[in-house]
Amino acid sequence: HPSHLVTSAPQCMPKVVYRTANDSTTSGSRHPLSEEARNLHLANEAVQQDPTAMLRQPTVPTMLRAILPGARLIVIFRNPVDRAVSEFAYFIQDETQINARHFESAVQNAINGFSRCVTAHKDVAHHNGLDPVNLCVFQRANPAKIRQGTIRLATGIYSRALVHWWTVYPRAALLILRSEDLRRRPVALLRKVFYHLRLSPLSDAALASLSKKHPESNKRPSSRSLVPPIEVSEKLHDFYSPFNWELAMLTNNSAFLWPAPSSTDH
Repeated sequence: HPSHLVTSAPQCMPKVVYRTANDSTTSGSRHPLSEEARNLHLANEAVQQDPTAMLRQPTVPTMLRAILPGARLIVIFRNPVDRAVSEFAYFIQDETQINARHFESAVQNAINGFSRCVTAHKDVAHHNGLDPVNLCVFQRANPAKIRQGTIRLATGIYSRALVHWWTVYPRAALLILRSEDLRRRPVALLRKVFYHLRLSPLSDAALASLSKKHPESNKRPSSRSLVPPIEVSEKLHDFYSPFNWELAMLTNNSAFLWPAPSSTDH
């Protein structure tokens, strides 16, 4: 089995780097891949084609479980409203469209499109004992549309993706965290991470020092910053609220009930 799996996500772009116990091949090597490395390479390709594939593509957890059955995984969720704003500003090619008017239009189009998707799948879902929302959540995203400013609402519906991962990996294998805690309580968060990964604990001073290190990032320039109108943020919050409640219930953690936007956020 692979000796380690490392996932990193500068902004919205995850990357998988791997090495197998019996094969030193990596994703950049020209040497033949072992069968298990090829399977992980397929998972990696899915991630690269859709940056949220690690969480949302149904085949990824199954492939990873086949290769890493005893993996200890960490999932970090960001406020889905903030995530939608960030993704819009990060991926859109035409920087002149990074403004409140285009964002508001993209949000309304996304909400209408998701509603149409659920309606269109109701009959099929009913006959097959499925949830039409899940059918829309796990649809493959079109990278070209993302670059045109399409907002992927499904990416922020964390509860449905988490339930799917739990059908493949045991609950104890996944440590569920919030991105806000990386900034507000880094030492406490790192202590949880070390415990979850079964690593030898470090002192609070060592963890504090570690938390101050600045990772490499593709942080977008100021020209790609966007502060949406509060009414648009509220519309997104209303859309995600039922799913945030699901996530809070699933994890028994009310911290995932992200508060409604306020004027102080804008």
